[in-house]
Parts: sequence; C-alpha cells; structure tokens
Amino acid sequence: MWEAHNNEVWANKIENAAIEDQSIWQLTRSYTNNKLKMPPLRGINTIAYSDAEKAEEIAINLQDQFTPNKISDKSNDKIVRKIVRKFLKNKPTTTIDPCNPEEIIEAIKSTKKKKTPGEDGITNEMLTSPINWGG
Repeated sequence: MWEAHNNEVWANKIENAAIEDQSIWQLTRSYTNNKLKMPPLRGINTIAYSDAEKAEEIAINLQDQFTPNKISDKSNDKIVRKIVRKFLKNKPTTTIDPCNPEEIIEAIKSTKKKKTPGEDGITNEMLTSPINWGG
C-alpha cells in the first residue's frame, strides 16, 4: 500500500518537474549531491578515519575529561587540613541580625516570575501566590 503511494508521488514529481521553476534541478541535485561525511578526528597521536577509530578517540577523550586530578603534594594537603581544622574550631566572630517579615516580603516581591525553580522545585510564582500583600 505504501509502496504504491510512494511510487505514485514519485511519478507525479517526475511528470511535473520543469526547467522554469527549477524543480528538475532540485530533483537531479538531490541524487547527484554527495552526502556530507564526518571528517576525521585528530586524536592524541593519531588521526581516526573509521567509525570504530572515532568511537575509540571519543571514549579516550571522555575518560580523560572525567578522571579526577591526583593530589601529589602531601605537604600542601597537610597545611590545608590544618587551616581548615583551625577555622572550624573557632566560633564565628560576627553576628547576623535576624530579618523581619517585611524584608522577606520585599525579597519575594523582587523575584522575577518566569524563572526556573531551584532544587526544591518551588517556582517564584508559587512563592508569591499565597501571600496577601496588603495593598
């Protein structure tokens, strides 16, 4: 059924092809044009031509990108740990004044409505909708 339909459509295209409206050239171009091929990939030491070689080069590249860096300086690591421990032992020296409800309302009012929700999935429109702003 589909084959007969496709043949009929193709026959109509060929019969209606004309030089004046460029349709005959579009038909010939679609069959004579070389299809684009993916160019070779340049790897670390080689150039990959075949699909298998390209897949291997991409795999090597991804593996290199997602390998964590090695910490090789033990003395620097020791200094950083010491500073972090010292920082965590000390209590904060500054106090933060608690905010009042008006400040929270102003912060919510100033949010842009059409923004993507955060990790909690709450949109800015959801924040503003239940609050009675009181004028």
